[in-house]
Amino acid sequence: MKKCGQRCVAQILLLALCLSGLSGCGKEMAPSDIYDAFSARYQLPAGLVYQKSAKEGEERYLSRDTFDTLYQRIDGTDDWDEIIDMVLWQGMRSGKVCEMGIFLCVDRECAESVVRLCQNRLDMILSLESYIDTTCAKDARLFITGKTVIFLVLEDNQKAERIIKRIL
Repeated sequence: MKKCGQRCVAQILLLALCLSGLSGCGKEMAPSDIYDAFSARYQLPAGLVYQKSAKEGEERYLSRDTFDTLYQRIDGTDDWDEIIDMVLWQGMRSGKVCEMGIFLCVDRECAESVVRLCQNRLDMILSLESYIDTTCAKDARLFITGKTVIFLVLEDNQKAERIIKRIL
């Protein structure tokens, strides 16, 4: 009887381990994994890719200065320290400004702050309307999933959002 009890406990532990693997234990996907999966499904035009976790000298390296040039608020704040990792992509298609940002934040509160940071960036893009084609920004997508913020300024933002949500 003791062997059966031990075997049942072992099976329950094995089942629990398998189920926890399926749930992912609440772990967020890395921004680079999301970007890579997305770009395999959505044809992005040529552009620049930056990643916070890339080391200086690497192709995707994102310096704080570059980030501040793109995303710093008027008051000088930028949420850099609250963002664990991020991937920023910038490009153009048919003269239209396109951009994408994936931000993994330390917590949900930070993610909400990064949404406001991205909203400021979107406002800045829209303010350039008389100089460049900002059509893609007019129906941009900006949302939070867990601790991850997704910012989409692409030719087909609705399609891009569907793809991202399937990935996540």
